[in-house]
Amino acid sequence: MAKVLLIDPPWHALQNQDNSLASLGLAYLGAYLRKNNHECLIYNGDFGFKSDPQKNSILTDYDYYLKNLNPENPIIKKTFEEIESILKTFNPSYVGITIPTAKYLVAKIIAEKIKTINPKIKIIVGGPHPTCLPEKTVLEPCFDVVVRREGEIPFLNIIETLEKNSTLLYARGIVFKVYNKPVYTPEQEYIEDLDSLPFPAWDLFYKYKEHHPDSFGALITSRGCPYNCTFCASKTIWARKTRNRSVKKIVEEIKYTNRNFNTTTFRINDDTFTLNKDRIVDFCKSNGLAILEPIM
Repeated sequence: MAKVLLIDPPWHALQNQDNSLASLGLAYLGAYLRKNNHECLIYNGDFGFKSDPQKNSILTDYDYYLKNLNPENPIIKKTFEEIESILKTFNPSYVGITIPTAKYLVAKIIAEKIKTINPKIKIIVGGPHPTCLPEKTVLEPCFDVVVRREGEIPFLNIIETLEKNSTLLYARGIVFKVYNKPVYTPEQEYIEDLDSLPFPAWDLFYKYKEHHPDSFGALITSRGCPYNCTFCASKTIWARKTRNRSVKKIVEEIKYTNRNFNTTTFRINDDTFTLNKDRIVDFCKSNGLAILEPIM
């Protein structure tokens, strides 16, 4: 059994925005690792930040974000302190970091810090940016392996391959480096039966009981999109194909999250939620949602 720390770097906090929504992708990954008998903890970099109302803005300010990327910034210091504490108490052998392009610089800073604390930890990165630019990403000294596209199976394969002291050439869907040269393995096939995935593991989040219940309201009913929009990375991450979850399973997950975490507000994160209109009508007509329990 391996110990894995998954990190969603701060982004909103570095722009003085109150937004501590928990990462759905990491919640799925954590659940999948746990299902396969690995111990996992998830760190939400935006959790616990309270904005200054006089400076608060709903608009993204990238220059403000860049200005705050220094070790003396209180948010960066808090992030370093909490991660260092987790590394000492939880003692993971692997760290996974999810990286949209906007979080690339702060992810690098966190990874560099982890390597100074314990250079033996393997740092595995995935998400939109590493998938779209795997070679550039993996050649960063602080990153050891890149997961391309859908993450659950490749990430698990990396962990189990390294635990056996075997070569990463046998782990599909990744890029690693040998003598600072990128090595690509064959693509990992997508998970066709999304109903087979365990529900997102919101209880694996660091201090999850202190999160607002609606932080755990992220929901997907499908993965992928058939279209080819030039501005969107979906076709690179999921390929131009949509895989649907069953309405029955979606309703079960909503009920599960509501009962176990008191979540009452759900956000559908699909790329193309209304692609199949009949399916959406079935979902909206489902009487299983009538039992949702309000927060007391």
